Amino acid sequence: MPDSQEWTSEEKQEAIQRVITRAMNDTDFRQKALTDGNEAVEEAAGRPLPEGYRLRFVDNAGADLTIVLADSHEGPELSDENLAQVAGGLDGSSKDPGYMTVKQQPERVSAESETELKRSV
Repeated sequence: MPDSQEWTSEEKQEAIQRVITRAMNDTDFRQKALTDGNEAVEEAAGRPLPEGYRLRFVDNAGADLTIVLADSHEGPELSDENLAQVAGGLDGSSKDPGYMTVKQQPERVSAESETELKRSV
């Protein structure tokens, strides 16, 4: 049997799916999943999840959406110039963060316009 630390993402997803499928038909197992998700996964997959990994199942009745926020990035703030470059807008030709150079593509001249232009010169 593989060590609990060697779970791949696919193995975790497969074990979770086993718990979900079994919980749909087995009320006792469903209660176990709602009470202790890790224990339910261990029973369904035959091995424990990695140490420190906490899995929680919630009942579909009135469940809230849980969103995990990324770690905060406390540290030095970006200068105005660096912030402007990250946000886009500076092309590097100016050191003034309030100044933006817009580069335009040259207009294409049609053959008729080119002929008229040559006649007028």
